[in-house]
Amino acid sequence: MSTNLPTFKTADICDSHSGQVRVLPPTLLSYGGLSECAGEVVTIRLAENNAILRELFAEQGHGRIVVVDVGEEYFSVVGDNLAGMAIEKGWSGIIVNGYVRDTAMLGQMQIAVWAIGTCPRRGVGGATGQNNIAMSIGPVEIRPGDFIYADPDGIVVLDAPINR
Repeated sequence: MSTNLPTFKTADICDSHSGQVRVLPPTLLSYGGLSECAGEVVTIRLAENNAILRELFAEQGHGRIVVVDVGEEYFSVVGDNLAGMAIEKGWSGIIVNGYVRDTAMLGQMQIAVWAIGTCPRRGVGGATGQNNIAMSIGPVEIRPGDFIYADPDGIVVLDAPINR
């Protein structure tokens, strides 16, 4: 994974692609050691625990960003161990429509991580979930193959990568 910072600003993307950009709601907070990332989207919806996410992070990330939805469940799906796996395999970022833990460690790791909050409890139960499905965070639809650009100003979603 490259440690170079992205050469974009989400505000500029919104200005130059106003009719194409979808902006995620500001309910997501940054917990990772990196505050910027860009990449192709992989989606996953989890139920009960993060075993399927762990399997995904065993694959090469190629700079992609995983968007995780846990619905209304109140448990953590990403902590320092999973973030470490993601870094080793070259994932660019993790966006969780749910909760993370080990935030002191996450803040020191070279990966971008956003979530709606924290929860010290991890999920229990069987490994169920779905990969590569359309999902929504707030009013914004996110699909596998979309592109996300994220920085301290916000997270934007486009159907295709922008020319830089």
